[in-house]
Amino acid sequence: MKRAAPVHGERGLDIGTGTGNLAGLCLEAGAAMAAVDQSKEMLKACRRKFPEVETRLGNFLALPYLDGRFDFVVSSFALRHLTGSQMLLAVQEMRRVLKPHGRICIADLMTAGESGACGSSETGLPLPALLDALETNGYITKQDQMGERLHVVLAVPVRPHRPG
Repeated sequence: MKRAAPVHGERGLDIGTGTGNLAGLCLEAGAAMAAVDQSKEMLKACRRKFPEVETRLGNFLALPYLDGRFDFVVSSFALRHLTGSQMLLAVQEMRRVLKPHGRICIADLMTAGESGACGSSETGLPLPALLDALETNGYITKQDQMGERLHVVLAVPVRPHRPG
């Protein structure tokens, strides 16, 4: 969350929120938060813990928001469940809902190798594929390794884009 650097008054989106812990940390920093998950049960748990978070059913490939609504997007331990082609679509979808200067911050277990699928709970997300997907979509990336496999990737646009 620290890498995403939410600022008081910004609007953020947590994708694959689960029970909302990351959205809650962003709330503490003063951001207004929305959260998306494909599980109704996870969204119920998120609403119980953080009633001020706006929750919607959805996923990386079809975010239920209009273009250009958010200052930042965060996600933790969720993107690795996508295939490589889905990851590229997910980055495009994140960019669509971001404002022109919007940033993306992803934390996950990552591997140094490439693979056809992004990964799995056991292996992790291939870091080179994620960086390539972000850079192909006009982002400058910075990644920090926090542990043996835990990485945090921050992506900021090379130049402002027009949502949509």
